[in-house]
Amino acid sequence: VFAIAIDEAHCVSEWGHDFRPSYLNIGNLSRRLFKKGEYVPPLLALTGTASEAVLSDVQRDLNISSPNAIIRPNTFDRTELHFSIETCESTNKIIYIGNYIKNVLPGSFGQSYEDFSVRRGNETISGIVFTPYATSKRGGHYFADSLHYAFRNMFPEMGVGCYFSKVPGMYEEQAWKATIREYAKRFKNNELNMLVATKAYGMGIDKSNIRFTIHDGIPSSIEQYYQEAGRAGRDRRQSECIL
Repeated sequence: VFAIAIDEAHCVSEWGHDFRPSYLNIGNLSRRLFKKGEYVPPLLALTGTASEAVLSDVQRDLNISSPNAIIRPNTFDRTELHFSIETCESTNKIIYIGNYIKNVLPGSFGQSYEDFSVRRGNETISGIVFTPYATSKRGGHYFADSLHYAFRNMFPEMGVGCYFSKVPGMYEEQAWKATIREYAKRFKNNELNMLVATKAYGMGIDKSNIRFTIHDGIPSSIEQYYQEAGRAGRDRRQSECIL
């Protein structure tokens, strides 16, 4: 006896209607491919972030019709995540975020910046700065370079990489793919404290010591924000989510 499991099932709805239309066929196609004689394997769809509308969409697209099919946790609240909102001028975001990481964030963990920024294996305080743009003047590559320059020159220790799927103009595609793989590997191995990333990074990544997320902009939905902010605190220890 076996079953079919679909992880991150909200993507069926969120991406299936335009970005990846083939997702809409996963339910029917997988049942047909894995049918053994008269046995049709049950389908298990898993997600941590689905609104009522997205849930209905997923059920319809995957043909999960039983009224008893939905299993929910008692609460979606993650008490280890502390959410806060900061305001500043759009033209000042990079400076503001750099100063926030240097002067405010360490205090949230009861540390000085010097202790906060030191890389110490799995005890490293890691973070992701999410940006909605990849390659524009305000995009992730410029953002990452600016933060990298600021931290390298003014704030010793803090290492910054970047990760987004769109290729910056100064890179050839394969070279860029190799570059972001290297950044992701170094971040995973605690050789970098931070990544500047678009939503292309993070889903399915289980890095337990991400202690903070910072959003340079408002995601397209509350589910997307909770998905991205929720990459912090996977070990259930205090983590900061700043918008």
